[in-house]
Amino acid sequence: MTTGLVTLLAGVLVGSLLRRHRVQVAQLDAAHRALLDADRVAGISQGELNQARERLRRMEGQQRAIFGDSPVPMWIHCPTKGCVMAANAAASSSLGLVEGAAPAEGSPAHSLGWTLDTLATRRAEERAAGEFWSFPLPDGRRLAAHLQVRDLEFAGMPCLLVTALVQPHTPAPNSAPLQSDMATDAAPNWDDEKRRFATDLRLLRRAVETTDSGIVITDATLTDHPIIYVNPAFERITGCTSEQLVGRNCRFLQGSDREQAAVDAIRSALQGGRDVRVTLRNYRHDGSLFWNDLHLTPLRAPDGEVTHHVAIVNDVTEQRHYEEQLAFRATHDDLTGLPNRQLLVDRLEQAIRVADRSNSKVAVMFIDLDDFKLINDTLGHAAGDKVLRAVASRLSGLVRDTDTVARFGGDEFVVLLTEQGDPTSSNAVIGRVTQAISQPIIIDGTSHAITPSIGHAIYPDSGTTADTLLMRSDMAMYQAKRLGRNRAVGYDASFDANTSERLQLVKELREAFENNEFVLAFQPVFHRDGRPVAMEALVRWNHPEQGEIPPGRFITVCEESGMIGELGRRVLTMAAKHHKRLSALGLGQFRIAVNVSAAQFAESLYEDVQQAMVDHGLRPGALELELTESMIMDNPERAIATMEALTHLGVSIAVDDFGTGYSSLSYLKRLPIRRLKIDRSFVRDLADNDSDRSICQSVIALAKALELETVAEGVETPAQRDWLAEHGVDELQGYFLGKPTRFEGAVALMVKALPADHPVVAALSRPMEAGTA
Repeated sequence: MTTGLVTLLAGVLVGSLLRRHRVQVAQLDAAHRALLDADRVAGISQGELNQARERLRRMEGQQRAIFGDSPVPMWIHCPTKGCVMAANAAASSSLGLVEGAAPAEGSPAHSLGWTLDTLATRRAEERAAGEFWSFPLPDGRRLAAHLQVRDLEFAGMPCLLVTALVQPHTPAPNSAPLQSDMATDAAPNWDDEKRRFATDLRLLRRAVETTDSGIVITDATLTDHPIIYVNPAFERITGCTSEQLVGRNCRFLQGSDREQAAVDAIRSALQGGRDVRVTLRNYRHDGSLFWNDLHLTPLRAPDGEVTHHVAIVNDVTEQRHYEEQLAFRATHDDLTGLPNRQLLVDRLEQAIRVADRSNSKVAVMFIDLDDFKLINDTLGHAAGDKVLRAVASRLSGLVRDTDTVARFGGDEFVVLLTEQGDPTSSNAVIGRVTQAISQPIIIDGTSHAITPSIGHAIYPDSGTTADTLLMRSDMAMYQAKRLGRNRAVGYDASFDANTSERLQLVKELREAFENNEFVLAFQPVFHRDGRPVAMEALVRWNHPEQGEIPPGRFITVCEESGMIGELGRRVLTMAAKHHKRLSALGLGQFRIAVNVSAAQFAESLYEDVQQAMVDHGLRPGALELELTESMIMDNPERAIATMEALTHLGVSIAVDDFGTGYSSLSYLKRLPIRRLKIDRSFVRDLADNDSDRSICQSVIALAKALELETVAEGVETPAQRDWLAEHGVDELQGYFLGKPTRFEGAVALMVKALPADHPVVAALSRPMEAGTA
């Protein structure tokens, strides 16, 4: 430990022995509190330190008696000044020592000073052994003493603490003789106290040098408050050695980062002589930033003047980073790092206030990714997360620093454009957003195209509050969805009524599930030779007030509200029940086809089908599932695995609306499918459109090459029927052959097409029991 620290600690402790130069124990306690403020002293416990402090308090009274009132002469000698710095009464009376005065030549005091100066030049072990001193008195007698010395720093100077065991040959005049037995009895007690004193000093030194907290002591008597001591922990924290630190002002640790509120607080505390605790930014020797929790305490002299400052320093960089991370996570999305809804609303409110002052506009774009749920469900959440991060990155690269891109939740993003002068600028951003999001995203080596549905609203035209603008841009986005997706729609006042209608529809759909209001209609399917072969189950909503509602009015809402999976399970169960009725009528060879939603295909289709077949005893071939091309091609490998598992249950699979999507022939030949259904859009204009005829011929030829059957949908005229049959279509379906109707009506149409000698015809000629879906 350096000389400066000894001055503050050892000097203060030893000085407590002196009457005139004594520092109050309370001031020592203040230093202790500063050193221990961090409560993280390594190697010793708080209890041990408290015990040490109590011993020091006891020592003050003991040392006062031992030094000041003791009959053993004791004093402090300064070799530098050549005088006595302090002396007790016994030393003054028996040896004639006077504090602060230069002794007269030829006096015992002068002789003692010369002897002690000589002793001070010797090695420590020689000085500890002591020295015998003798001085002739004028009457012929001699004054003798055994001198014991200890090094001591007193009043900032190196001194000697002297104990004299006086042994005169004859009593000194005008003084009581010193008895050697008194000195002998007193000396061991004095040595014990000195040993305890040294132990306490070592304890304090150990505390200072082993604590995890950095400790700095500065000299307040000098203008620049230079550092006079640092402990090893402070060296570790700053990366600087003691040699690099001592003599400098602590401000150099701030580098050029002086504009901190904490710095002003420190200056104020120094000027007022007060304690201060702050957290500020400091920089290590290598230039790296660390956050410093600083507790600064002044140390005062007996006259109240501040002589030093003790600073406790703790590196709280990790804690600060953790707090910053918590603050960031509270306002940002974990997955994308974009601002979340909370921060978005705050920035939107700020943008509105700025727009009011500058007479400008604010644009809010609400973005939803089309068919994202399909990707998430079919490819997994990891793939979905990759898409969201890619979209976030693309959007962030399109806007200015003053704008905001936020993740609103799920696959919904919001772009906030500030200080807009006219609609042209926001329209340009909308175009760039659409183009950027629509660029293919590669997932597991496969390219996937994502399209956005965008709704936008303008402040103050579309609303005057943050909540209103967000709500109305959301309304506009849903309008974009209803208009076919992959488009941008601006808010219109008429959307309020549409939104209310949609919310009412969602409410009524939930009630429909509770009240079992969904029923099935069936459309017969015929072989090209006219024989009935199947029927397709089509869901209807039997509304209690509006009657039968077609799926076009509620399927999209079911998809958007997450009810489509449950609807698919119900349709599957109802279809299985109706096939059981077909079997009871002797028509079990006819299959029932069911459309499957993307959500059900991705989530639980295999389990749903297996349960329905077990519950209703369906034979192999009784059930056919119709899947779309896009559903299969979004994740072909996973789709193939699911389809193969379904075929093992005895289910046949058809690709619905074939030709309207994108299929890879390399995958198509691997798909475990039985039929291709030619979309009605190609059948409708067969009589007049050469392209439609070419497409139909190509699909039929492709199916035959792959050993698949074909079904033509939307057959509405005899000409269409005849052309398709002539060119090899296997099965036909459409209004010309039979409209969707309730189960009994569909069965009647199919039975009507059976040969008259068919065994079922006679059995069905009797009235059927009415049945409901």
